[in-house]
Amino acid sequence: MAIDLTIEGKTARIVLNRPEVGNALDTDSCRALLDAVHRCEADPAIRVVILTGAGRMFCAGGDVAGFSSAGSDLPRLLRDLTAPLHMAVARLARMPKPVITAVNGAAAGAGLSLALIGDIVLASDAASFSVAYPGVGLSPDGGATFLLPRLMGLRRAQAFILLNRKLSASEALDQGLATFVCPSADLAAETQAMAEQLSAAPTLTPGGPECCWPTVSPPLSKASWKPRRAPSRPAGASLTPWRASPPSSGVAPRCSTATERQGEAA
Repeated sequence: MAIDLTIEGKTARIVLNRPEVGNALDTDSCRALLDAVHRCEADPAIRVVILTGAGRMFCAGGDVAGFSSAGSDLPRLLRDLTAPLHMAVARLARMPKPVITAVNGAAAGAGLSLALIGDIVLASDAASFSVAYPGVGLSPDGGATFLLPRLMGLRRAQAFILLNRKLSASEALDQGLATFVCPSADLAAETQAMAEQLSAAPTLTPGGPECCWPTVSPPLSKASWKPRRAPSRPAGASLTPWRASPPSSGVAPRCSTATERQGEAA
C-alpha cells in the first residue's frame, strides 16, 4: 500500500510507503494519505499521530516521472494530486491531536511541506530539507510558502526557495525548520518516547496543539488552515527547550536543539 496506517494503543503511525521511488506522491497515494488523516482525526482513541517515511527517504515530493508522461493531461493530473494533498495538509494542521513528523531522510517538494506540518519535527541526522520546485519549473505548494517565512524568516525563506538550496538536518535545526535532531539509529526510539509522553498528557488544555499559530500574520483563518496550539507545559515549568522522555531501553535521548547547540558553542 502507498500509505500504511497502523494504530497501537493511543498512537497512530502514518507511513509514506513507496520506498522504491523515494515515497514520491502520486494521485493514489495522496488520496490514501487524506483517508488516513481523516481516520486519525475521527478516532477519539487516537491521542498522537506520527508521520514518517519508509526506507531511506522521508518524501521526495510529487511523482515527477508521472508528470513527464502525462503530456497535455498534466494540468488535470496536478489538480487531482494537489487537491487531496492540500486537504490532508489542512486536516493535519487543524487536528487537535499532536502530530510528530519523524523525518528519516530527504524531505523535498511536497515532502518538505509534510515534514514541516508537525507540531514536533524530529529529524534524523541523515535528513535533508529542500524546496525542489524550481528544479522542475513549478511553484511551491502544500503550505510551504506560508510556513517557511514564519519558521525561518522572510529573507532566509526567499533564498531557500529561489536558490533551491538544500539544508542538512543540523542546518534545518539552526534555521527553525526542525525541533530536534537525533542519530538515525535512535529516531524510532525517540519518536516513540515523544508519542508516549504526549499521549499520556491531558487533552483540551490551554497549552495544547492549537495556541501557537494565532501570533503569526496574516491570520491563519485567511490562509490554508486555522490556528493550532503548542504542546502543553506543566504549571510552573521553566521555559527551557522541551525534552523527550527517555526511551523504554533506559538510554537517555540524544536529541539536540538549536538552543543547546548555541550553549555548547559558548
